[in-house]
Amino acid sequence: MTNAAVATIVKNFPDITHVRLCIMNPYQLDFMTYEPMDEAFGAYAKNLETLFVAFAGQSDLGMEPLMEGCRKLRKLEIRNCPFENAALLFNLKKYESMRSLWMSACNVTMNG
Repeated sequence: MTNAAVATIVKNFPDITHVRLCIMNPYQLDFMTYEPMDEAFGAYAKNLETLFVAFAGQSDLGMEPLMEGCRKLRKLEIRNCPFENAALLFNLKKYESMRSLWMSACNVTMNG
């Protein structure tokens, strides 16, 4: 799986609203560009309402393009990803329209 593959999917289905993405080798970069695979959704999936992500991302930085681009996102479920408090606390206004946020097996703490 590459960023280009994800971009192709969301470009060809611009009205896609629900996506489930499970990367079985979470620390493997895009084998073509050697970049993390977390930019395509934010760049192209403007109508995305629900996103389930498991075993993806390299750092908190992956949340920024997602939240910037997916303004219609209402439900976000993240499992077994390396995201920490910074990903959640970055620009909290982006989460105001969210109805559901589920994080499991991430590095989030109660005290920030």
